[in-house]
Amino acid sequence: MLIGVTHFFRDPDAFHLIKKEVLPQIFQQKRKDQEKDIRIWIAGCSTGEEAYSVAIMFKEYMDDIQEDFNIRIFATDLDNNSIKTAMQGVYPDSIVSSLSNKRLSKYLLQRVSIFLHYTLHILEVNSHLKTAYPIPFP
Repeated sequence: MLIGVTHFFRDPDAFHLIKKEVLPQIFQQKRKDQEKDIRIWIAGCSTGEEAYSVAIMFKEYMDDIQEDFNIRIFATDLDNNSIKTAMQGVYPDSIVSSLSNKRLSKYLLQRVSIFLHYTLHILEVNSHLKTAYPIPFP
């Protein structure tokens, strides 16, 4: 069963925990390994809001630590219509309730009563990935 419930930063407590507890460990390990690539798989991305939220969170964390890493996000979903929306990155005005004005102005561009994502992007979206296969990017 697909529920299709999604919006930007849907679970603020989870995003806060990830930013404070998980991201420092990821970046510390990458520094230790002298590795600049970070790959993330968002399974069940729906129309993309959570995937874009993760991208924004990583970008903001890199801004905070003043370091750049190559963040690659692979987002998947079973619903082809949801994937098409995620790939377009076009959302209705209702997203203003999910994002701060700072994030809206930094990461999205308002166009004729919709918001079009323009700063961050999902590098690859695929609705037919089977979990037994390796993630299809190096």
